Amino acid sequence: MSTKGRTAIAAAGIVAVAALALAGCSTTDSAASGSQALTVATDNPNQLKPVVSAFEKANPGVTVTVQDGGNSYQDFIRTGIAAGSAADVIRTFPGSGNNAAIGKLTAAGALADLSGAAWKGDLSTAQKQLFSAKGKLYAVPIGELALGLVYDDQTLKEVGAAVPSTFTDVLALCDTAKKHGKVAYSLWQKGGTVLPSFAAVAPLVYGPNPGFTEDQLAGKASFADSKWVDAFQLQLKMRDAGCFNDGPNGTDFNASAAQVGKGQAIATFAFSDTSSLEAVAPAGSTFTLAPFPVGDDPQQQYLAVADSAGFAVNAKAKNPELARKFVDFLAQPQAQNLYAAAGKGAPAIPNDSFKADSKNQQTIIEYQKAKRTGTWPDQGWPGTGTGAALTEASQTLIAGSDTPQSAAQKMDAAFAKDVAAQK
Repeated sequence: MSTKGRTAIAAAGIVAVAALALAGCSTTDSAASGSQALTVATDNPNQLKPVVSAFEKANPGVTVTVQDGGNSYQDFIRTGIAAGSAADVIRTFPGSGNNAAIGKLTAAGALADLSGAAWKGDLSTAQKQLFSAKGKLYAVPIGELALGLVYDDQTLKEVGAAVPSTFTDVLALCDTAKKHGKVAYSLWQKGGTVLPSFAAVAPLVYGPNPGFTEDQLAGKASFADSKWVDAFQLQLKMRDAGCFNDGPNGTDFNASAAQVGKGQAIATFAFSDTSSLEAVAPAGSTFTLAPFPVGDDPQQQYLAVADSAGFAVNAKAKNPELARKFVDFLAQPQAQNLYAAAGKGAPAIPNDSFKADSKNQQTIIEYQKAKRTGTWPDQGWPGTGTGAALTEASQTLIAGSDTPQSAAQKMDAAFAKDVAAQK
């Protein structure tokens, strides 16, 4: 997963890229007419707005124009780069897992080298790897986001249940839901979703072994010979136990969110930013994020947490000095905290001044402090083919036309092709 909720959820929603590109072009040209003007491209302007306001306040006379690439952001930014009209500052993704990721954009020569930035030393080893390419740093991480099982607190109370802490509890909740005429977990697979698998492999694979992808690249590990197979098997156990709604492969996120919001389902797979669920639920509804409990030991839980965003300087920025100043500002506690608060996540660069203002933010911080987080695996994958194979497997497994072992083998084949394509 390599993005904030709206991008990951709407991967199939490609809209009017050409029109967006033209809009981006006109915005950039007009905004860049003065030396105190800056353009920033993102797929989530609401999360960036408080940061932009703080930057403008700290720099009187500066005007920042935010370009919204929307649900087709990857195409939007690649079109702008190709046309020479992309923003001065570009929201990018860690690793090489999609077309707006660091690896892909640097291969296109689109980003400026930030290796000399003063904040480089504040990054973790993993962050330096994910936001770098060929030994050079290209973006500042901002905003850690978690994904997992998200429960409607009101519906849980209605059926007299609690958030499961073991897999046995999960299956018990499925039975309880059916007795009350509800679905336990609304599963959305239309267009494909990787969230159930990402939530499961956090405790099964990447939490216990953060270096799993490096082991794969070294030829020492594979999907088929790992607990990725177990992650797929757990999803099938839930399917066979009647935990899911009818027709998951024909259900998109909006329909799933509506089922939860209306109390027809107790939970779904989603992000720590629950605003999409809140928007379709009765006023005052609350939601609880929890890890996927893959076993029966509550002490072995890991939460799937990752740096959801990075911002880089366009190699052909019209205002490169101001762009670098803005990126440097993003590394500071004020900006990190504002972005995290707006996205209901946590700072990518931890600092003592951040105060969680929601229970789900607090959950992320607690798992971070306990060092019980597992990354989103696609951020370390060498190309986009592996993610596409997982997206397809998410549908074929639920449909019964694939097995956990064969799905993992197909991912291995895609991973090998991604590696070969980089050489």
